[in-house]
Amino acid sequence: MTTDEEARQQALQKMLEESKKHDREAQAEQALNQALKNLLTDEAKQRLYNVRLVNNSLFTQAVQTIAYLSKQGRIEEKIGDAELKQLLEKLSAKKETTIRRK
Repeated sequence: MTTDEEARQQALQKMLEESKKHDREAQAEQALNQALKNLLTDEAKQRLYNVRLVNNSLFTQAVQTIAYLSKQGRIEEKIGDAELKQLLEKLSAKKETTIRRK
């Protein structure tokens, strides 16, 4: 094989790996959407996706918390917008530290 052929093979292999990675990410995203559809009302799901646009780490925390609660069987019916607001407020509550000088 010449150097050009080797380079093409490597480039093709890299493209295939990236394509597989993209497919796995798309499948994970689809599974997440389906799970959230079953656990959240439409308004709550829309709010959660709006949070995702602004604060991805808060979105991730909220999704992890919802998944944990679901696995524990603590979610009996779909989570509404008001309940999601409360959850987001609890997750985003900043811990204030005070410094006392002596």
